[in-house]
Formats: sequence, structure tokens, C-alpha cells
Amino acid sequence: MAKQGPSFTVMSWNVYHGGDIDPILQVGFQDLPLLASRASRAWNEVLANDFRDRAVALVDGIQDTMPDLVGLQEVARFRTLALDSGAEGPLLVDSLDFRPILQRELGSRYLPYSFIGEVENTKARVPVEGSWEDDRFVPTRLVELTLRDAVLVRDGLPVEEVSQGNYRAHVLLGSDPLGGEIRMERGWVGVDAWVGSLPVRIVNTHLEIQRHAEIQVQQAEELLEEIVSGSDGVTVLLGDFNSDAAASPGDRSWTPTYARITEAGFGDAWPALRGDSDPGGLTCCHGSDLRDLTTTLDQRIDFIFFRGPGKTAEGGWKLRPTGVKLVGRGQGTETSPGGRWPSDHAGLLATFSSSRPSRPPAGPPP
Repeated sequence: MAKQGPSFTVMSWNVYHGGDIDPILQVGFQDLPLLASRASRAWNEVLANDFRDRAVALVDGIQDTMPDLVGLQEVARFRTLALDSGAEGPLLVDSLDFRPILQRELGSRYLPYSFIGEVENTKARVPVEGSWEDDRFVPTRLVELTLRDAVLVRDGLPVEEVSQGNYRAHVLLGSDPLGGEIRMERGWVGVDAWVGSLPVRIVNTHLEIQRHAEIQVQQAEELLEEIVSGSDGVTVLLGDFNSDAAASPGDRSWTPTYARITEAGFGDAWPALRGDSDPGGLTCCHGSDLRDLTTTLDQRIDFIFFRGPGKTAEGGWKLRPTGVKLVGRGQGTETSPGGRWPSDHAGLLATFSSSRPSRPPAGPPP
């Protein structure tokens, strides 16, 4: 007879960098005047969407559910840079970093969470101001965006190892005004931890958008064949996979990635508990200004996948979800003090229970 093992709860939340960058991605990066116009509009939206205000609602979602581990995507850092012809390089004017803002909000409530790992993904510098000199547009101010995936753990969770990396497959967009490459890179953060006597590997990731489905599929293959292929124990994949499980082939939001992951033996926590006929679980996306009066989520692209151990895994752990829900989608009850949605994505929470045969694996190291 199987013996009940420990349970644990994880959360995934894309916290949204704060502005609509799609118009920027549609511009040739050599058209500097148009690029600066669209980048300036996106930057103003980032500022208007006030991450300090949104962080209150994001931390509300964490405090209300107290997960053991939180995987975050789009933990942005912005730096405003001035280009002065008399200086050797760009001058730092100001910065906006989501990570310390979240950490301060958690700390102000004495919530027992710490960042234990992050990976830098896309890093891009785009002009937001400029002047015309002899019929040539010369950028005078840039905004540098760095997107990161990060992991928060609840204090007391024994963490054995943290790893991170970027996928080899990426999208090359062009060059910035300083001559550097602009690449859309994606990455992952892996955490090997012990929940009681249960060894678990949790990987937080953010895959490429649907427009670049071929790149996304290559990233998913790398994730499955290299990053989690040697995990004989319990494995949880969570994050923004940009592959709509509610869509059909031919839809703009559909890619083969979701099916590829489930074919690799991973269960999807939402339908595992709610059934395939449940229309819920939609996580994306609110309007870019986060002011929708009603919920406009229409894609299911954020997931918490789970897989039990391989046949050779010591102890034969079995894992099953016992609870799954969305956070950050209740109008009025889960919006920020300023009336904004916490993010353009809803967060996703899942609780798992474990069971094992009578002979358990070795516990965590002393």
C-alpha cells in the first residue's frame, strides 16, 4: 500500500514588463525615427503602469496563497541612458528594477520569501528621444530593457542546487544605436529541492512568442531533451510557454509545443483536476494599459506541468495535483491600489500531494 508523502504548492506568474512592445518588433531596427517614436510610446506606458503599484497586488496574490516556490517571468530592469557627444559612452540617468521592488514589498509584510535564482534573457537598447542633424536622426536618449526569469522560495525549503541558462535558439532582431546585437533570448531557472523527504526538480521558463513558433519548438526540445531529461525524480515545469492549449492548429495562438510537452509524459495540472471540458484556466492577456473593466483573458499559455519519477527512481514517488486555481484576475478584489491589473497575465497556482511505497529514498543531506 502506498504511503502518503509530503505536499507542496507552486505558483507561476508572468509579471509583465509593462508596455506594448509589439509595434516595436514590427519596425526595422534601422528606421531610427520610427523606432524612437514607438519605443517612446511603450516606455511611457511602462511608466504609467507603475510597477510599484502593481507590486502591491502581485504580493497580495503571493500572501493570500503562500506557495513554497514562485516562478516569475518578465522580471524587468530598465535603465535610461543619455548619449552625450562629449562622453566616452552612454550616461546612466535613471533605472527601474522590478526585483528589488518586489523584494521590498515582500519584506514590508514580513513574508518569508527570498530570490534564489534568476537568468537574464533579452537585453535591448532602443532610442526614445533624438534630434535631427543634417537630415539624419541622431538618438540622444536610450532605454535599455533586460528581461529576466526569477524564482522565489519560501524560507525553510531545503534547496540543494540552483541552475540556470539560456536556450541556444533565439531570434535576432537587428542592431541597437551603439552597434550591439538585439536578440530575443529566452531562458530557464532550475531548482533541486527537498519537500520533507520528497526530492523535486522545478524548472521555471518563458518560451518564445507564437510569431516565432519554429524557435519556440526548438527551445521546448532543448528543455525536454537536455534540461529535464536526466531528472529521474519528481519534476515540475512551470512558466509562460506561449502555446495556447485552448486553441486549434491554424489559430494564431496555437503552436505544437503544448502537445510536445504532454507527449513527453508531463501532466497539465489544470485539466488533471478540472477536466478538458472546463473552459477556465485562461491566463492571457489583459490590455497593455491594464485598465480593462472586465476580464479579457482568452488564451491558456501559462502552465504548471508535472511528471512522476522514471522507472529507475529510488522510492517510486507518485505525484498528483490536489488543487489548482488562477490568481490576479478578480476585478476589484485582486487589482492594485491604483485600479490596475497586477499583470497582463493571471497567475497560476497548483498544489501537489505525493505518495510512495514503503521504502523511501534517502532524505536531504544534513
